[in-house]
Amino acid sequence: MAASDEVTGHTLRMAQERRLLRFCAEKGIDPNSPDLDNPDLNLLGPILDSEGAIVPDAEDIKAVK
Repeated sequence: MAASDEVTGHTLRMAQERRLLRFCAEKGIDPNSPDLDNPDLNLLGPILDSEGAIVPDAEDIKAVK
């Protein structure tokens, strides 16, 4: 993997935030809603990995690099 292909922690966090905002816009959810943190509602389930971290799409990573 070339150095320019590596994803830094900062890039990953920005890509995760971008993915969260896109997901909320697609679903019509307020990104500031306390419901996002409610595990019973599991609103973010489709974009989370098994450890509960937001998984950005390749386009999100590319957009913030």
